[in-house]
Amino acid sequence: MTHQEAFSLSCNMYGFNRNTIFLTNCLGLGKPDRLCHVRGEDINPATGKGYAINPSSGAWDDNYFAQNFGGGSGGSSGGGQGPSIPGFTFDWDQAENDALKELTPYYQKKLAEANGDVELAKKRIEEDYQQGLRYNKEDAATQTTADTQTAKEETDATMDSLNQRGILFGQIQDPEQSQEPISGIAKTLSLDPLATKQDARRQAIQRAIQRSDSSLAMAKQRGTDDANLVMPRLTRELNQEKQDKAILQMAPLKEQQAYRKYQATVGRSLNPYLQSA
Repeated sequence: MTHQEAFSLSCNMYGFNRNTIFLTNCLGLGKPDRLCHVRGEDINPATGKGYAINPSSGAWDDNYFAQNFGGGSGGSSGGGQGPSIPGFTFDWDQAENDALKELTPYYQKKLAEANGDVELAKKRIEEDYQQGLRYNKEDAATQTTADTQTAKEETDATMDSLNQRGILFGQIQDPEQSQEPISGIAKTLSLDPLATKQDARRQAIQRAIQRSDSSLAMAKQRGTDDANLVMPRLTRELNQEKQDKAILQMAPLKEQQAYRKYQATVGRSLNPYLQSA
């Protein structure tokens, strides 16, 4: 935003414009709507050019100066009647820089507080993740133990049934064998299918735990990524807010304060009663 735009906005906020600011009467000295004791070469803040520059032609115009500001363009307009009054000037860049410096501690505090909240959120995300892993590990141990016990009971029951039916063991083929081998029919009909079913169940338990671990890791990563986006976005927003406040509010306010001080100084220099007080 340009200085002119900022000034226009501030004028609207305070209910006046630059013409009503600068084209005032001479503080009771009988020259309404004119500035007293200004020279043609002095800069008119309303136009950014000398008081003797005619806005219509853009050229030096003694008649224009005399008609509007009460004197000749050369030297003081008062013909020795009073001091020469310089035009009002204001350093917008300095005002904006000063405003930004004044606002910086406040916005730094806001960012620090927000960063603390983000770090706390990330810490809790990590704590939830570690807790989930512990729960999964405990669940895996419990399910594995239960499955191992179930598989043993299933195998024992099947072998008892096969033995009762007389098909569990086969004939000893090697004289060195001390125990009859499991028969081929027992393996084919019961024991091998049972082992396959038990292995599938064990793998299903492992896959469920792995999926749960993966879900926890994904949730942690997403939460951490979201948290990491907060500070850059908030920093941009707060910096923009600080810039807007400095340019649109504080700098114009400083300009108004400076102008009131300027008016008071002009009034004292022009009013003989104030000068002698």
